Amino acid sequence: MRRFFLCVFTYMKLIFKNIYFTSIIIIFPVLIGGIYGYTAKGTDDSLITTAFVDKDNTQLSIELYQRLKSSEGLEVLETSIEKGKIMLEAGEAEAVFVLKEGFEEDLYNLDVSSTVEIITLPSSFAGAFLSEIIASDISVINSRILSHALITERFEELNADAEGLSDRIDEYYNQLTEETPLMQVEYKIINSPDNFEKSNKLIDSQKYMVYGGLLMFIMFFLMFGSGWIIEERENGTLKRLKTVKNGFSTSFWASFSCLVISGIFQAIIFILISVLFGTIVFNDKVIFIALIIFIITASSITMLLASVFKTSMQLNAFTPVFVLLTSFAGSCFVDISLLSETFEMVSLFTPQGITLSALKEISMDSNSLEWLKYSGLLIPVSAVLLFISYPRLKALSN
Repeated sequence: MRRFFLCVFTYMKLIFKNIYFTSIIIIFPVLIGGIYGYTAKGTDDSLITTAFVDKDNTQLSIELYQRLKSSEGLEVLETSIEKGKIMLEAGEAEAVFVLKEGFEEDLYNLDVSSTVEIITLPSSFAGAFLSEIIASDISVINSRILSHALITERFEELNADAEGLSDRIDEYYNQLTEETPLMQVEYKIINSPDNFEKSNKLIDSQKYMVYGGLLMFIMFFLMFGSGWIIEERENGTLKRLKTVKNGFSTSFWASFSCLVISGIFQAIIFILISVLFGTIVFNDKVIFIALIIFIITASSITMLLASVFKTSMQLNAFTPVFVLLTSFAGSCFVDISLLSETFEMVSLFTPQGITLSALKEISMDSNSLEWLKYSGLLIPVSAVLLFISYPRLKALSN
């Protein structure tokens, strides 16, 4: 056992001997996580912020503001037109909603097209959505005014008692519109998986970009840093170890353990720095288990490739191609929950895609064991890869 730990310590020094490469490979995912975490910090993805400018300042314009402010999913900030445009350009608001003078008068005339204005940026996807919500609330007020006019007129025709009629109309109409609004907006993500549609939780796309970047750089680090395995085979070290009892098996498992420890070390550094700067994206303990399973699989792939290539230069030349291809196919650069079923199936042929699918399940329900359906696939895959690479390395070390 002492000999095993001595080998692990020696290999750890070899994998970390290139300080510049180690620093870069650790700093890059931290920078990615920091950037995405900083942009998401203090924000609520479930709210659409809009600036409200009331130039009419009448009873009905104030009522419309109150209705919008109480709408679920909206954050309405009353401001001036100048500040509203500044908020729009700074990305602090999705739209600026302006009520011009004469809004109440036009509303009584059932035509507000000239006194209502919505200002949005071309890049904003929420402009049309907000327009429908605002149109719905204006329609509610508009319909109530029309109901007042028609019912009052009818009461006058019948010479009926109209005492308290206005309050009764308002109370009855408000009950109707609160239970079932005149207009509802439904939206869906085209070609999204069924489990995404059924989930009550929206998945943070920024988290997936961070997860994907971390998985990619972990694989880069392990594969680029494993050149010593081939060098030991080339210079005859493995051949000499075979003359010692259990020498080769000790070296093999020490190499594998070194790769796993190095991957975990990289992930821990990333998480600690994320916590330090307040950009935490790892809030479920199960995520750590999914990451460790991925690191074990990545280490197994590295051991197999070390038994396939003849020189470390060939391995280093193949590494960027392999890692980038599997990262792209595994959806490391896009939110996997937004992919069509076809692309999601393709991503499941890569360890990155399988791990990201597991992380998606954890994000939707951390108490569920659905994530094991994905990460569990990597465990037998790792065992098979190690089973293949062990006799290959042993045979090539002769």
